[in-house]
Amino acid sequence: MDNKKNLLFFALFLFFLGVLSFFSQSHKSVILITIDGLRSDHLPFYGYKRNTAPFLNNLAKEGVLFTNAHTLAPVSRPAHASLLSGEEVAHHGTITNDYPFNPSLPSLPLLLRSQGVQTGAFVGSDILSSRSGLSQGFNIYDDSLTLGEMQKPGDISLKSAEHWISTLHRKPFFCWINLSDLLPPFQADKKFRGKFTNESLAKYRGSRKEIKEIDASQKELSKKDISDLNGYYDEEILMVDALLEEFVNWLKLNNQYRNSVIIIAGTHGMELYDHFHEIGSALSMYDSVLKVPLFILHSGASPVRVKEPVFLHDLYPTIASFFGIEYPEEKVDGVSLVKDGALQALPKRTVVA
Repeated sequence: MDNKKNLLFFALFLFFLGVLSFFSQSHKSVILITIDGLRSDHLPFYGYKRNTAPFLNNLAKEGVLFTNAHTLAPVSRPAHASLLSGEEVAHHGTITNDYPFNPSLPSLPLLLRSQGVQTGAFVGSDILSSRSGLSQGFNIYDDSLTLGEMQKPGDISLKSAEHWISTLHRKPFFCWINLSDLLPPFQADKKFRGKFTNESLAKYRGSRKEIKEIDASQKELSKKDISDLNGYYDEEILMVDALLEEFVNWLKLNNQYRNSVIIIAGTHGMELYDHFHEIGSALSMYDSVLKVPLFILHSGASPVRVKEPVFLHDLYPTIASFFGIEYPEEKVDGVSLVKDGALQALPKRTVVA
């Protein structure tokens, strides 16, 4: 019996040592990938029945997976404003996609840049263009879009980020990449179509205008239509998963993976006629929109699952902590997920979305 107790104690010691070593290493860079419209309940590592993300499913096993993470807003600009300022929506004031971010508020990229960290952003949506006010503090803010387009394919943003990273010559950097491929209309590349559906419904693969017309009509959809709608959405996730696999492989081939912390976070989910007649997120405060995937990984990290509630505005102080940079705690609502090189116990909080 004593031998069993000793073995159990030793196993627990190694587990916590692995967690500590993950966070106590000197990290030169942080790569933040935010994905608009990504539901945690449509991912296999959160219990979904379909293997919509085989690469991310394996990647999530290598790091810290937060099983109870929430966004602070159902749409992109306010959610990102909270993430980059560390503040709740009521405090930063960017309450919808129509409100710009207040430049007088705390800004993670401004803080990092002031301490010599190179900062780059590569956004995939017009909602996050420099007009949003979120570009302050970035050395480069790539919000380029084809004329007339509202979104940019994720592979373009990822390739642009690769090029920028390759020019830094080992300087510490913070790279934010935003992917908006999961927003309707659902138009996954042809090689991913048919993976979870048997036929094509043009109204779900059509234009943004056609999707809005379906929403505005408040039309009832049949169970088959809703099933197909979920299938098209899942095929989009499969496509994004493949894009991220290519990006991470590039990081490994170019010796960027080992010294980087990679954070992958959904910024808000997606209503697929779950609770009312909507294909989108703006009207919903349900878990299908507010509960988001979040995991942090680094080469050699021990796998850990964190069940305590965490929020996207916690990433501001967490990322600052990874760089060993002090931040204005009195001005930030979020709480760092790490302290002194280890996961810290999080306080019970009431957070208003």
